Amino acid sequence: MKRLFLLFFVIMITEMFAQNSSANKTVEGKIIQLLDQADELKYSDWKKSAQLITLADKLSEKSNDDGLRATFYKKAALIYYDRDIFDVSLKYNMTAYDYYKILVVHYQTRFIFRLFIFLSKINLFKN
Repeated sequence: MKRLFLLFFVIMITEMFAQNSSANKTVEGKIIQLLDQADELKYSDWKKSAQLITLADKLSEKSNDDGLRATFYKKAALIYYDRDIFDVSLKYNMTAYDYYKILVVHYQTRFIFRLFIFLSKINLFKN
């Protein structure tokens, strides 16, 4: 019974991560596309470029994905840097760094969780 419950639990967790991953891929593609367009327009039409950055920010915020937020802030910081808007660029780089710190903790926690599951499986199959 324990084995069946553990197997069910692992399958459900894996399925949840897979669904979130595929949904975030399309959102990530849209955000990167918006930022690429903003990068192309940064010298010729700054107003439109700023609007695209704002739109990408809103999309990344809705995703609740720290990796996506970090990617947004890193790419937007480069655009602001190219336009010599150093205060915003620095702020965005610092925010990206904060998100990357969160990601490191998240991946460490996920690794420990998977290690725990692996060790639990070994113990359950010995009985």
